[in-house]
Amino acid sequence: MAWTIKPTQQKNELVIGIGATTDKDGQPILGLTAIFKGDGKYLLGKASSVTNMVDYRDKLEQIISSTVESSLKDGTLDVDKTFYLIFHIFKPAGKDNEIEALKQVIRRFSMYSFKYAFVHIGENHNYRFFTCEENDQGPQSTSKSVLSQNLRGTYIKINPSRGFLGLRPKSSAFFKIDIHKQSSFLDLEYIAEQVYQFTEMSHTSYNQQGTPITIKYPNLMARFVEKFNEGELMYLEEVTMPDYSLWFI
Repeated sequence: MAWTIKPTQQKNELVIGIGATTDKDGQPILGLTAIFKGDGKYLLGKASSVTNMVDYRDKLEQIISSTVESSLKDGTLDVDKTFYLIFHIFKPAGKDNEIEALKQVIRRFSMYSFKYAFVHIGENHNYRFFTCEENDQGPQSTSKSVLSQNLRGTYIKINPSRGFLGLRPKSSAFFKIDIHKQSSFLDLEYIAEQVYQFTEMSHTSYNQQGTPITIKYPNLMARFVEKFNEGELMYLEEVTMPDYSLWFI
């Protein structure tokens, strides 16, 4: 059964995860399938949201709009307060794709008060982080294995919109967190904590995750659908996850 720990303070937000895979020809297949409440409850999964780059923007706009609309109707989002839309994206947000799609959403729901953030969460960078112990004589010369003993959850802030977060213990490879400049919500520490919390939950295992599930699940969904398409197999056009359902991932 799907479960999450009830937060001490209810979060008035939706977290939209966007991941990807590639088809047999190397073309990108996007998985717009992970939409979560702030407490981690998985709200939505749609096979129809897995698409190529041609109609990506229109599909993204459609999914965001329909999810926001249903969340407003069922009370998931409290309209009496400012609510938040946080996008966890496997790549930098593009002005002709994610940002343009959200502009249409903003126009549609302009009567409400909400803020948004486009967050690029990725490992494909050249930065590595090492811990160097010190004594009275200064930094010690230690082996590379000792230098890599970073604690899981280590957070390094570079500037107000960029930071690095260690999600795997004893690893020098950190996830880079970039908040796009066109975001209206720019609290990097809040976003970093949110990313970390989404590695503390999983609906496939009791183990800690090395990747936030907001990125991991869309990747898996895109990969599943692509494999089904290759085999010309039937795939569910829409999958929703109510509280009483079993998880399929």
